[in-house]
Amino acid sequence: MSVKIKTAPLHVDDTLSHFRDLTRRYALFHTLFFSFFILQLVILLIFLPFLAKSFLLAVVVATTVLTAFAYFVLQFYFQTKKPEQFLQIRDAFVQKTETPLPSIYQFIQRLEGQEYQYYSLPPSLQTLAPLVQKFSVWCHFEDVQLMKELFHTYCIQALINEVKNHPTDLELHTSLAKAFIAFYKIFKDPSKEGSVLYSFIAKEYASQKTIQKFQKYAQCAIEELKILIHYLPHDRWALAQLGAVYHDLDQKEEERKTYELLLQISPQEQEARYRLGVLYFQLGFMAQGLKVYDDLRRMSDPRAAELIQHYDLSLL
Repeated sequence: MSVKIKTAPLHVDDTLSHFRDLTRRYALFHTLFFSFFILQLVILLIFLPFLAKSFLLAVVVATTVLTAFAYFVLQFYFQTKKPEQFLQIRDAFVQKTETPLPSIYQFIQRLEGQEYQYYSLPPSLQTLAPLVQKFSVWCHFEDVQLMKELFHTYCIQALINEVKNHPTDLELHTSLAKAFIAFYKIFKDPSKEGSVLYSFIAKEYASQKTIQKFQKYAQCAIEELKILIHYLPHDRWALAQLGAVYHDLDQKEEERKTYELLLQISPQEQEARYRLGVLYFQLGFMAQGLKVYDDLRRMSDPRAAELIQHYDLSLL
């Protein structure tokens, strides 16, 4: 047992280092080509009057066009090769790890936020940190996202195989529900949560492919949670998670029904009560919303003042 505990972090660090080195090379490729291309354009603009009647103008223009052509050809090649390289990193990690799933979850946790932690600056240049972070996200966001997706997919498939062998094992279904919840959240637009850092790549989350993945795996999480609730109708965790998934999918009516059921089972769930009050106001059930407000106020819950701000008849 001690061997597993010691080897897992080592494999995590080694794999993360390998992944970062690989993605840095891709970022360096983009940076060098863009720098060279911009340099050629600057030279062309500066010396255009002197080269206008010289064959050197044709040479400079041809070199610029050749640089752009070479970039797009190599970009296509690397984009085709990259998923295979990432898959090899994942498979090598799994083969080296004695406890794949716990180690994979540890690796995924380490991946969180890696896209803006690639480059560090000395204290004297900390004012440039926001700009450098955005550049890092622009360079590495897709790579980190793809690696998360590959590792999550492995975990889910492994759990599904276990469920096939033990169909009514509720612990397995709980693990699978957690896996699907974690998976669909990587496709959730962080700019909607107020993350300024990711706001400039919001179009990546708005793509049809990403939206479909978000909805697909959120629905898978819902089905797993419904299985748990079917066998354990009073499972507060499953009901709370189900309400949260409905919230992420913006299915307000289903979210309302879920939180009402949760509060019938466990009236002390203050977060669910507050969320239900917000839903009442959003759905136009003003009387029920005011009742929730009164309940929170009697309980001296500071969120009562926040809840009443959602009272707005003009939105109906």
